[in-house]
Amino acid sequence: MLKRKTTIDGDLTVTRLIREAAERSMKISIAPTSDNNVETPFGSGQVFIQEVQPGLTCELHALHCHRDLEVECVIEPQIVCPMALEGQMDGMDIKGYGVVEHPLNQGTLFGIGEPITCVRRVRAGQYFKTFGISLKPAFFARFADSFDDEKLAVLEHFRIGLRVEALPLSQRLIALGHNAFNHAYSGGLATLYQESNALQFVMAIVQLLREEDRLVQQIGRPHFDRLMHARAILDQSLLAPPKTLDLARQVGTNITTLQANFKLAFSTTIFGYIKSQRLEMARVLLIEHKLAVAEAAYRVGFSSPSAFTASYRRHFGHPPSAEVV
Repeated sequence: MLKRKTTIDGDLTVTRLIREAAERSMKISIAPTSDNNVETPFGSGQVFIQEVQPGLTCELHALHCHRDLEVECVIEPQIVCPMALEGQMDGMDIKGYGVVEHPLNQGTLFGIGEPITCVRRVRAGQYFKTFGISLKPAFFARFADSFDDEKLAVLEHFRIGLRVEALPLSQRLIALGHNAFNHAYSGGLATLYQESNALQFVMAIVQLLREEDRLVQQIGRPHFDRLMHARAILDQSLLAPPKTLDLARQVGTNITTLQANFKLAFSTTIFGYIKSQRLEMARVLLIEHKLAVAEAAYRVGFSSPSAFTASYRRHFGHPPSAEVV
């Protein structure tokens, strides 16, 4: 069995973590593994649950449920971040806290400092595709010497008591979630790939939290919360967004403050953000759902395929036809 280092000296970065994983891969003996498909009376599909590093586990589920089921379990201290990629996933009922929903394509960060009891329910006919990671104390013990550089230190707040935070919509997290399902590796290479992907997912979460801390320091917590509320509203209504004045009223601020904070936080205007997210949505429709260019353009709100193509090229550096195989 491969022996792992207990610490990494110096700065903790994605590149350094992946380099360590690459060095270890030279000692892995490649052997074929199962395809992770399951077939049970409860449901069928794909399941992958593996501790890819001490204290770091990644989970993949793509399941069609055949019957109603309710599962109660006790979760030990850890940090968990599941993300629903497709379908519909019911909320998780945490005893003493309430039901936590799982918005599509949006990670939810759970900090569990002491054992908690939760109930998960699924319904017959339900389909969901999810990716997630969990971080247990062993993971943090490995990098204890690195907390002073404020890389993973932002996660320390999630190791005390019970804390639940919806992460902002992140195309990086969404892409990493899909990458976990869409790769051509098997055996030890597949395990190494999942390890690298999970580490990148962790560091993307860290980056989101550090950016949150930076913005809170600049504009204050009340303005930050209103800004995140505004972005959540936009994310849920990209095809029919509210007018900027109405959006400002919904979140309890004025239009000038909202526009200024939006530009400060996201380096774009509200209109630019909506347009960018629509193009990201179009890319998913082209690649994942194999829509024609004109159909994808129409579905994300462009009335002209030529205008859509020009915007797509400016945003991604290539025309939408390059995504169609």
